[in-house]
Amino acid sequence: MKSITIDCAAKINIGLDIIRKRDDGYHDIATLMHSVALFDSVECIKSKNTLIECNDPSLDCGKSNIVYQCIESMREIYSINDSMKVKLSKNIPVGSGLGGGSSDGAAALAAFAKLYDISITVQMLAKISSKIGADIPFMFYGGLCLCEGIGDIITPLGNAANYFAVIIKPDICVSSANAYREIDQSSYKSKPTDFVKAATTLKAGKLNLLKDNLYNCFEYTAEKKYPLITKIKNDLYEQYAQFAQMSGSGSAVYGIFECEANAKQAFDKLSIIHKKIYLAKLCDKSLYIRN
Repeated sequence: MKSITIDCAAKINIGLDIIRKRDDGYHDIATLMHSVALFDSVECIKSKNTLIECNDPSLDCGKSNIVYQCIESMREIYSINDSMKVKLSKNIPVGSGLGGGSSDGAAALAAFAKLYDISITVQMLAKISSKIGADIPFMFYGGLCLCEGIGDIITPLGNAANYFAVIIKPDICVSSANAYREIDQSSYKSKPTDFVKAATTLKAGKLNLLKDNLYNCFEYTAEKKYPLITKIKNDLYEQYAQFAQMSGSGSAVYGIFECEANAKQAFDKLSIIHKKIYLAKLCDKSLYIRN
């Protein structure tokens, strides 16, 4: 095998709580993540050196790129001299809290293992990736998962792939590092949440029970700083979303709908107001190998 192409899905956070700030500067969290059928495409080709090409000129394709770091990590761990050329086609918006970079990184790790015949488990890939990006380990499981620790402790909980999401990305880019810093400096207090129970509620179709019981802590500071976040949530609820929330540290906001017709109607109406808007089905995994 000389090349492989992987379509890699976005994720949404359905509730997110920061449990504590750790002594090493990282944060322990608890969150539900679910894969969503909004895809980047990662084409990986065997090459002598690491090279990344991207259709988004705003992305640095050098050593700071998460895909680059994932490749170099695999080369070092498995003592492989050769590398990959990656053609990255971005569709997941950057700076959105939808995990596009993490999904791309997971695809690169999986592709490298395939191209160089490395026998490796999902658990090993997740462990390697946790040192590069906190959201990457989830991408090797996909569907619906409880993610704890710094995001590296994954408990698969099935999926809720019968739902549809309308995702809106406002013209706001949020730095995750800044978002954590603002939470640390705020008066936010952790709100104990039974995320496994919330997942059961989600899969049972009782979305209305989540609205007042499942929080994203980053909204605590984001909605004060960016009132547009609140407006988008209200727009989604006015179009009969069953549950609406900001994903991750933002700035994308999604609404979950029980049927495609309602989601499509909301998408059509809100497309008039919002430029970056996506209609996507929740899906049962994050990485889809084409060849």
